Amino acid sequence: MEVLKEKVEEEEEAERAERAEKMMRPMEMRKEDTTRTQEMLRDLERKLSEIEVSIPEKPSTFTKDAIDTSKLPLSYQSNTPKEEHLLQVADNFSRQYSHLCPDRVPLFLYPVNECNVPKFVSTTIRPTLMPYPELYNWDTCAQFVSDFLSAVPLPDPLKPPSYLYSSTMVLKHQEGNCFDFSTLLCSVLLGAGYDAYCVYGYGSQDLCHMDLTREVCPLTVKPKEMVKEEEKAPPKKYAVKPPRDLTSRFEREQEVKRQEGVKAEEEKRLKQGELLAEQESAKTDPLHGLRVHSWVLVLSGKREVPESFFIDPFTARSYSTQDDHFLGIESLWNHKNYWVNMQDCWNCCKVLGGAWAGMAGTVGEGRCDLWGDLATRPGGLWTFPVAECPGPTPLPIHNRFNMIIVALLVCIFL
Repeated sequence: MEVLKEKVEEEEEAERAERAEKMMRPMEMRKEDTTRTQEMLRDLERKLSEIEVSIPEKPSTFTKDAIDTSKLPLSYQSNTPKEEHLLQVADNFSRQYSHLCPDRVPLFLYPVNECNVPKFVSTTIRPTLMPYPELYNWDTCAQFVSDFLSAVPLPDPLKPPSYLYSSTMVLKHQEGNCFDFSTLLCSVLLGAGYDAYCVYGYGSQDLCHMDLTREVCPLTVKPKEMVKEEEKAPPKKYAVKPPRDLTSRFEREQEVKRQEGVKAEEEKRLKQGELLAEQESAKTDPLHGLRVHSWVLVLSGKREVPESFFIDPFTARSYSTQDDHFLGIESLWNHKNYWVNMQDCWNCCKVLGGAWAGMAGTVGEGRCDLWGDLATRPGGLWTFPVAECPGPTPLPIHNRFNMIIVALLVCIFL
Protein backbone atom coordinates (compact mmCIF):
# COMPACT_ATOMS: atom_id res chain seq x y z
CA MET A 1 0.00 0.00 0.00
CA GLU A 2 2.79 2.36 0.87
CA VAL A 3 4.43 1.67 -2.47
CA LEU A 4 1.21 2.55 -4.27
CA LYS A 5 0.85 5.78 -2.31
CA GLU A 6 4.38 6.81 -3.21
CA LYS A 7 3.73 6.13 -6.90
CA VAL A 8 0.55 8.15 -6.81
CA GLU A 9 2.35 11.05 -5.11
CA GLU A 10 5.15 10.91 -7.68
CA GLU A 11 2.65 10.99 -10.54
CA GLU A 12 0.86 13.94 -8.98
CA GLU A 13 4.12 15.83 -8.53
CA ALA A 14 5.04 15.10 -12.14
CA GLU A 15 1.70 16.41 -13.31
CA ARG A 16 2.12 19.55 -11.21
CA ALA A 17 5.57 20.14 -12.67
CA GLU A 18 4.24 19.77 -16.21
CA ARG A 19 1.46 22.22 -15.48
CA ALA A 20 3.91 24.72 -14.06
CA GLU A 21 6.13 24.40 -17.13
CA LYS A 22 3.15 24.91 -19.42
CA MET A 23 2.18 28.02 -17.49
CA MET A 24 5.69 29.46 -17.70
CA ARG A 25 6.19 28.82 -21.43
CA PRO A 26 3.44 31.22 -22.66
CA MET A 27 4.80 33.98 -20.44
CA GLU A 28 8.27 33.61 -21.91
CA MET A 29 6.87 33.41 -25.44
CA ARG A 30 4.84 36.56 -24.87
CA LYS A 31 7.92 38.41 -23.64
CA GLU A 32 9.87 37.26 -26.67
CA ASP A 33 7.06 38.29 -29.05
CA THR A 34 6.82 41.71 -27.37
CA THR A 35 10.55 42.19 -27.66
CA ARG A 36 10.52 41.16 -31.30
CA THR A 37 7.58 43.48 -32.06
CA GLN A 38 9.33 46.48 -30.51
CA GLU A 39 12.49 45.72 -32.41
CA MET A 40 10.54 45.39 -35.65
CA LEU A 41 8.82 48.73 -35.03
CA ARG A 42 12.14 50.45 -34.37
CA ASP A 43 13.59 48.92 -37.51
CA LEU A 44 10.55 49.98 -39.55
CA GLU A 45 10.71 53.50 -38.13
CA ARG A 46 14.39 53.74 -39.00
CA LYS A 47 13.75 52.56 -42.57
CA LEU A 48 10.88 55.00 -43.02
CA SER A 49 12.96 57.89 -41.74
CA GLU A 50 15.56 57.16 -44.39
CA ILE A 51 13.04 57.50 -47.22
CA GLU A 52 13.23 60.92 -48.94
CA VAL A 53 10.05 62.07 -50.67
CA SER A 54 10.56 64.78 -53.29
CA ILE A 55 7.47 66.97 -53.76
CA PRO A 56 7.30 68.44 -57.26
CA GLU A 57 6.99 72.20 -57.31
CA LYS A 58 3.67 73.01 -58.92
CA PRO A 59 3.16 76.65 -59.90
CA SER A 60 0.03 78.39 -58.66
CA THR A 61 -1.06 78.92 -62.26
CA PHE A 62 0.22 77.90 -65.64
CA THR A 63 2.42 80.53 -67.25
CA LYS A 64 3.77 81.17 -70.68
CA ASP A 65 6.93 79.19 -69.89
CA ALA A 66 4.84 76.08 -69.16
CA ILE A 67 3.02 76.27 -72.51
CA ASP A 68 4.43 74.77 -75.68
CA THR A 69 3.44 77.45 -78.18
CA SER A 70 4.95 75.53 -81.12
CA LYS A 71 1.93 73.20 -81.22
CA LEU A 72 -0.64 75.99 -81.15
CA PRO A 73 -2.37 77.20 -84.34
CA LEU A 74 -1.05 80.25 -86.15
CA SER A 75 -4.17 82.21 -85.18
CA TYR A 76 -2.97 82.02 -81.56
CA GLN A 77 0.50 83.34 -82.39
CA SER A 78 -0.39 86.28 -84.63
CA ASN A 79 -3.20 88.57 -85.69
CA THR A 80 -4.74 88.91 -89.11
CA PRO A 81 -5.05 92.38 -90.73
CA LYS A 82 -8.74 92.44 -89.76
CA GLU A 83 -7.88 91.64 -86.17
CA GLU A 84 -5.24 94.37 -86.15
CA HIS A 85 -7.84 96.83 -87.44
CA LEU A 86 -10.25 95.66 -84.74
CA LEU A 87 -7.60 96.23 -82.07
CA GLN A 88 -6.99 99.75 -83.37
CA VAL A 89 -10.70 100.56 -83.15
CA ALA A 90 -10.86 99.07 -79.64
CA ASP A 91 -7.85 101.14 -78.62
CA ASN A 92 -9.49 104.27 -80.01
CA PHE A 93 -12.67 103.48 -78.07
CA SER A 94 -10.63 102.91 -74.90
CA ARG A 95 -8.77 106.23 -75.26
CA GLN A 96 -12.01 108.15 -75.80
CA TYR A 97 -13.55 106.46 -72.79
CA SER A 98 -10.52 107.21 -70.58
CA HIS A 99 -10.53 110.84 -71.70
CA LEU A 100 -14.22 111.40 -71.09
CA CYS A 101 -14.44 109.28 -67.91
CA PRO A 102 -11.13 109.80 -66.11
CA ASP A 103 -12.57 108.58 -62.80
CA ARG A 104 -13.36 105.14 -64.19
CA VAL A 105 -10.92 102.23 -64.28
CA PRO A 106 -9.41 101.16 -67.63
CA LEU A 107 -11.52 98.82 -69.74
CA PHE A 108 -10.79 95.12 -70.10
CA LEU A 109 -10.66 95.11 -73.90
CA TYR A 110 -7.64 93.34 -75.40
CA PRO A 111 -5.51 91.34 -72.91
CA VAL A 112 -2.71 89.13 -74.17
CA ASN A 113 -3.18 85.40 -74.70
CA GLU A 114 -0.82 82.51 -73.94
CA CYS A 115 1.38 83.52 -76.89
CA ASN A 116 1.69 87.09 -75.56
CA VAL A 117 -0.44 88.35 -78.45
CA PRO A 118 -3.21 90.89 -77.70
CA LYS A 119 -6.69 89.60 -78.55
CA PHE A 120 -10.04 91.36 -78.36
CA VAL A 121 -12.10 89.71 -75.61
CA SER A 122 -15.10 89.06 -77.87
CA THR A 123 -12.93 86.96 -80.21
CA THR A 124 -11.84 84.77 -77.29
CA ILE A 125 -15.43 83.57 -76.79
CA ARG A 126 -16.17 80.73 -79.20
CA PRO A 127 -19.77 79.39 -79.08
CA THR A 128 -19.44 75.62 -78.89
CA LEU A 129 -22.13 72.97 -78.60
CA MET A 130 -20.77 70.03 -76.64
CA PRO A 131 -21.51 66.57 -78.10
CA TYR A 132 -22.95 65.43 -74.77
CA PRO A 133 -26.67 65.70 -73.98
CA GLU A 134 -25.80 66.25 -70.30
CA LEU A 135 -24.20 69.59 -71.22
CA TYR A 136 -27.26 71.04 -72.90
CA ASN A 137 -28.75 72.84 -69.87
CA TRP A 138 -27.17 75.77 -68.06
CA ASP A 139 -27.00 74.07 -64.65
CA THR A 140 -25.10 71.01 -65.89
CA CYS A 141 -22.76 73.20 -67.97
CA ALA A 142 -21.98 75.38 -64.96
CA GLN A 143 -21.44 72.33 -62.75
CA PHE A 144 -19.06 70.80 -65.29
CA VAL A 145 -16.94 73.96 -65.48
CA SER A 146 -16.90 74.29 -61.69
CA ASP A 147 -15.90 70.64 -61.11
CA PHE A 148 -13.47 70.21 -64.00
CA LEU A 149 -11.38 73.35 -63.39
CA SER A 150 -9.39 74.41 -60.35
CA ALA A 151 -9.84 78.03 -59.33
CA VAL A 152 -6.81 80.31 -59.15
CA PRO A 153 -7.10 83.73 -57.48
CA LEU A 154 -6.33 86.89 -59.41
CA PRO A 155 -2.76 88.22 -59.04
CA ASP A 156 -4.20 91.53 -57.86
CA PRO A 157 -7.71 91.43 -56.33
CA LEU A 158 -8.27 95.08 -57.29
CA LYS A 159 -7.43 94.76 -61.01
CA PRO A 160 -8.42 92.44 -63.86
CA PRO A 161 -5.66 90.19 -65.18
CA SER A 162 -3.38 91.39 -67.94
CA TYR A 163 -3.85 88.10 -69.80
CA LEU A 164 -6.78 85.97 -70.95
CA TYR A 165 -5.89 82.49 -72.13
CA SER A 166 -7.95 80.55 -74.64
CA SER A 167 -10.52 78.04 -73.44
CA THR A 168 -8.54 75.27 -75.15
CA MET A 169 -5.51 75.94 -72.98
CA VAL A 170 -7.66 76.35 -69.85
CA LEU A 171 -9.27 72.95 -70.42
CA LYS A 172 -5.89 71.37 -71.06
CA HIS A 173 -4.37 72.64 -67.80
CA GLN A 174 -7.68 72.43 -65.87
CA GLU A 175 -7.19 75.65 -63.95
CA GLY A 176 -7.80 79.34 -64.36
CA ASN A 177 -9.07 82.52 -62.75
CA CYS A 178 -12.63 83.84 -62.73
CA PHE A 179 -12.25 85.39 -66.20
CA ASP A 180 -11.10 82.05 -67.64
CA PHE A 181 -14.05 80.30 -65.97
CA SER A 182 -16.53 82.86 -67.33
CA THR A 183 -15.13 82.73 -70.87
CA LEU A 184 -15.37 78.94 -71.01
CA LEU A 185 -18.86 78.82 -69.48
CA CYS A 186 -20.13 81.60 -71.75
CA SER A 187 -18.81 79.79 -74.83
CA VAL A 188 -20.61 76.58 -73.83
CA LEU A 189 -23.87 78.37 -72.98
CA LEU A 190 -23.87 80.30 -76.27
CA GLY A 191 -23.34 77.05 -78.11
CA ALA A 192 -26.30 75.54 -76.23
CA GLY A 193 -28.55 78.38 -77.35
CA TYR A 194 -28.56 80.66 -74.29
CA ASP A 195 -28.23 84.44 -74.44
CA ALA A 196 -25.11 84.57 -72.26
CA TYR A 197 -22.59 87.33 -71.51
CA CYS A 198 -19.31 87.58 -69.63
CA VAL A 199 -19.45 90.24 -66.92
CA TYR A 200 -16.54 92.20 -65.47
CA GLY A 201 -17.46 93.80 -62.18
CA TYR A 202 -17.07 93.72 -58.42
CA GLY A 203 -18.15 90.99 -56.02
CA SER A 204 -18.25 90.35 -52.32
CA GLN A 205 -15.43 88.64 -50.47
CA ASP A 206 -17.42 85.42 -50.11
CA LEU A 207 -18.14 85.35 -53.84
CA CYS A 208 -14.52 85.97 -54.88
CA HIS A 209 -13.14 83.40 -52.41
CA MET A 210 -15.81 80.72 -53.02
CA ASP A 211 -16.82 80.97 -49.37
CA LEU A 212 -20.20 79.25 -48.95
CA THR A 213 -20.21 79.11 -45.15
CA ARG A 214 -23.02 81.68 -45.03
CA GLU A 215 -25.08 79.85 -47.64
CA VAL A 216 -27.60 77.11 -46.97
CA CYS A 217 -26.21 73.65 -47.64
CA PRO A 218 -28.10 72.19 -50.62
CA LEU A 219 -27.97 68.73 -49.04
CA THR A 220 -30.08 69.91 -46.11
CA VAL A 221 -32.81 71.35 -48.30
CA LYS A 222 -35.61 68.87 -48.65
CA PRO A 223 -37.14 68.63 -52.10
CA LYS A 224 -40.70 69.80 -52.37
CA GLU A 225 -43.05 66.91 -52.14
CA MET A 226 -45.81 66.89 -54.66
CA VAL A 227 -49.03 66.37 -52.79
CA LYS A 228 -51.40 64.33 -54.86
CA GLU A 229 -55.00 65.21 -54.39
CA GLU A 230 -57.08 62.21 -53.66
CA GLU A 231 -59.95 61.76 -55.98
CA LYS A 232 -63.16 62.11 -54.09
CA ALA A 233 -65.57 59.35 -54.68
CA PRO A 234 -68.95 60.51 -55.92
CA PRO A 235 -71.47 60.65 -53.08
CA LYS A 236 -73.81 57.77 -52.86
CA LYS A 237 -77.50 58.32 -52.94
CA TYR A 238 -78.16 56.50 -49.70
CA ALA A 239 -74.88 57.27 -47.87
CA VAL A 240 -74.81 57.91 -44.15
CA LYS A 241 -74.31 61.58 -43.31
CA PRO A 242 -70.98 62.37 -41.59
CA PRO A 243 -71.13 63.57 -37.99
CA ARG A 244 -71.26 67.29 -37.38
CA ASP A 245 -68.01 69.17 -36.62
CA LEU A 246 -68.40 70.27 -33.00
CA THR A 247 -65.01 72.08 -32.74
CA SER A 248 -65.01 75.82 -32.18
CA ARG A 249 -64.39 77.90 -35.28
CA PHE A 250 -63.27 80.83 -33.11
CA GLU A 251 -60.55 78.69 -31.50
CA ARG A 252 -59.33 77.55 -34.92
CA GLU A 253 -59.07 81.15 -36.13
CA GLN A 254 -57.17 82.17 -32.99
CA GLU A 255 -54.75 79.27 -33.44
CA VAL A 256 -54.12 80.25 -37.06
CA LYS A 257 -53.45 83.86 -36.02
CA ARG A 258 -51.07 82.71 -33.30
CA GLN A 259 -49.11 80.53 -35.74
CA GLU A 260 -48.91 83.37 -38.27
CA GLY A 261 -47.58 85.70 -35.56
CA VAL A 262 -44.93 83.19 -34.53
CA LYS A 263 -43.90 82.71 -38.16
CA ALA A 264 -43.69 86.48 -38.75
CA GLU A 265 -41.52 86.94 -35.65
CA GLU A 266 -39.21 84.15 -36.78
CA GLU A 267 -38.85 85.66 -40.25
CA LYS A 268 -38.15 89.07 -38.72
CA ARG A 269 -35.50 87.57 -36.47
CA LEU A 270 -33.87 85.78 -39.41
CA LYS A 271 -33.81 88.99 -41.46
CA GLN A 272 -32.23 90.88 -38.58
CA GLY A 273 -29.61 88.15 -38.24
CA GLU A 274 -28.87 88.32 -41.96
CA LEU A 275 -28.52 92.09 -41.85
CA LEU A 276 -26.17 91.87 -38.87
CA ALA A 277 -24.11 89.19 -40.62
CA GLU A 278 -23.88 91.33 -43.77
CA GLN A 279 -22.87 94.38 -41.77
CA GLU A 280 -20.21 92.39 -39.92
CA SER A 281 -18.86 90.90 -43.14
CA ALA A 282 -18.79 94.35 -44.76
CA LYS A 283 -16.94 95.80 -41.79
CA THR A 284 -14.37 93.03 -41.62
CA ASP A 285 -13.53 93.23 -45.35
CA PRO A 286 -11.32 96.28 -46.01
CA LEU A 287 -11.75 95.78 -49.79
CA HIS A 288 -15.55 95.67 -49.79
CA GLY A 289 -16.80 96.89 -53.16
CA LEU A 290 -13.33 96.87 -54.72
CA ARG A 291 -12.72 93.16 -55.34
CA VAL A 292 -12.70 92.40 -59.07
CA HIS A 293 -14.70 89.38 -60.16
CA SER A 294 -16.11 87.93 -63.36
CA TRP A 295 -19.32 85.98 -63.77
CA VAL A 296 -21.90 85.09 -66.43
CA LEU A 297 -25.19 86.83 -67.19
CA VAL A 298 -28.01 84.85 -68.85
CA LEU A 299 -30.78 86.99 -70.29
CA SER A 300 -34.37 85.85 -70.52
CA GLY A 301 -35.95 84.99 -73.85
CA LYS A 302 -33.91 82.22 -75.42
CA ARG A 303 -34.21 78.58 -74.29
CA GLU A 304 -37.43 79.52 -72.48
CA VAL A 305 -35.55 81.36 -69.72
CA PRO A 306 -38.32 83.21 -67.83
CA GLU A 307 -36.09 85.65 -65.93
CA SER A 308 -32.54 86.95 -66.27
CA PHE A 309 -30.03 85.68 -63.71
CA PHE A 310 -26.34 85.53 -62.82
CA ILE A 311 -24.15 82.41 -62.66
CA ASP A 312 -21.05 82.28 -60.49
CA PRO A 313 -18.68 80.03 -62.49
CA PHE A 314 -16.65 79.13 -59.39
CA THR A 315 -19.54 77.48 -57.53
CA ALA A 316 -22.05 76.89 -60.39
CA ARG A 317 -24.74 78.61 -58.29
CA SER A 318 -27.36 80.87 -59.83
CA TYR A 319 -28.25 84.22 -58.30
CA SER A 320 -30.84 86.89 -58.91
CA THR A 321 -29.66 90.00 -60.75
CA GLN A 322 -30.45 91.93 -57.55
CA ASP A 323 -28.39 89.74 -55.23
CA ASP A 324 -26.16 91.58 -52.76
CA HIS A 325 -23.10 89.50 -53.67
CA PHE A 326 -22.76 91.45 -56.94
CA LEU A 327 -21.66 94.98 -56.03
CA GLY A 328 -21.20 96.59 -59.44
CA ILE A 329 -20.58 96.09 -63.16
CA GLU A 330 -17.93 97.76 -65.30
CA SER A 331 -18.61 96.06 -68.64
CA LEU A 332 -19.93 92.91 -70.28
CA TRP A 333 -19.43 91.25 -73.65
CA ASN A 334 -20.34 88.27 -75.78
CA HIS A 335 -18.99 86.96 -79.10
CA LYS A 336 -20.55 89.86 -81.03
CA ASN A 337 -20.19 93.05 -79.03
CA TYR A 338 -18.80 94.81 -75.97
CA TRP A 339 -20.80 97.10 -73.66
CA VAL A 340 -19.71 99.53 -70.96
CA ASN A 341 -21.92 100.37 -67.99
CA MET A 342 -22.47 104.15 -67.91
CA GLN A 343 -24.42 104.19 -64.63
CA ASP A 344 -23.47 104.59 -61.00
CA CYS A 345 -23.72 101.28 -59.09
CA TRP A 346 -24.57 102.97 -55.78
CA ASN A 347 -27.19 100.30 -55.09
CA CYS A 348 -25.22 97.29 -56.39
CA CYS A 349 -26.88 95.87 -59.53
CA LYS A 350 -30.48 96.51 -58.48
CA VAL A 351 -31.24 99.63 -60.50
CA LEU A 352 -29.22 99.07 -63.68
CA GLY A 353 -31.35 99.96 -66.67
CA GLY A 354 -30.70 100.95 -70.26
CA ALA A 355 -27.68 103.28 -70.00
CA TRP A 356 -25.04 101.14 -71.73
CA ALA A 357 -22.51 102.24 -74.34
CA GLY A 358 -21.85 99.60 -76.98
CA MET A 359 -18.54 99.64 -78.80
CA ALA A 360 -19.96 97.92 -81.88
CA GLY A 361 -23.38 99.58 -81.91
CA THR A 362 -25.27 100.72 -84.96
CA VAL A 363 -25.91 104.35 -85.91
CA GLY A 364 -28.71 105.89 -83.91
CA GLU A 365 -29.91 105.40 -80.40
CA GLY A 366 -31.82 102.40 -79.17
CA ARG A 367 -32.68 101.28 -75.70
CA CYS A 368 -32.35 97.94 -73.96
CA ASP A 369 -33.06 97.09 -70.36
CA LEU A 370 -30.87 94.15 -69.37
CA TRP A 371 -33.09 93.29 -66.43
CA GLY A 372 -36.42 93.84 -68.20
CA ASP A 373 -37.87 93.28 -71.63
CA LEU A 374 -35.61 92.52 -74.56
CA ALA A 375 -35.34 95.19 -77.26
CA THR A 376 -35.02 94.63 -80.96
CA ARG A 377 -31.60 93.90 -82.38
CA PRO A 378 -31.01 95.74 -85.68
CA GLY A 379 -28.47 93.89 -87.74
CA GLY A 380 -28.20 91.16 -85.12
CA LEU A 381 -26.57 93.51 -82.59
CA TRP A 382 -27.78 95.22 -79.46
CA THR A 383 -28.19 99.02 -79.59
CA PHE A 384 -27.83 101.03 -76.41
CA PRO A 385 -28.24 104.75 -75.67
CA VAL A 386 -25.12 106.71 -74.88
CA ALA A 387 -26.23 108.01 -71.48
CA GLU A 388 -24.60 110.42 -69.10
CA CYS A 389 -21.16 109.42 -67.96
CA PRO A 390 -20.01 109.67 -64.33
CA GLY A 391 -17.18 111.83 -65.71
CA PRO A 392 -17.39 115.48 -66.78
CA THR A 393 -19.08 115.07 -70.20
CA PRO A 394 -21.22 112.41 -71.91
CA LEU A 395 -19.80 110.07 -74.53
CA PRO A 396 -20.19 111.74 -77.98
CA ILE A 397 -22.21 110.15 -80.73
CA HIS A 398 -20.33 111.65 -83.67
CA ASN A 399 -17.30 109.44 -82.95
CA ARG A 400 -19.28 106.22 -83.27
CA PHE A 401 -18.43 105.64 -86.95
CA ASN A 402 -15.67 103.32 -85.70
CA MET A 403 -18.31 101.20 -83.97
CA ILE A 404 -19.85 100.24 -87.31
CA ILE A 405 -16.47 98.96 -88.50
CA VAL A 406 -16.13 96.86 -85.35
CA ALA A 407 -19.59 95.38 -85.89
CA LEU A 408 -18.75 94.39 -89.45
CA LEU A 409 -15.39 92.91 -88.45
CA VAL A 410 -16.89 90.86 -85.63
CA CYS A 411 -19.60 89.52 -87.96
CA ILE A 412 -16.93 88.59 -90.54
CA PHE A 413 -14.98 86.64 -87.90
CA LEU A 414 -18.05 84.62 -87.05
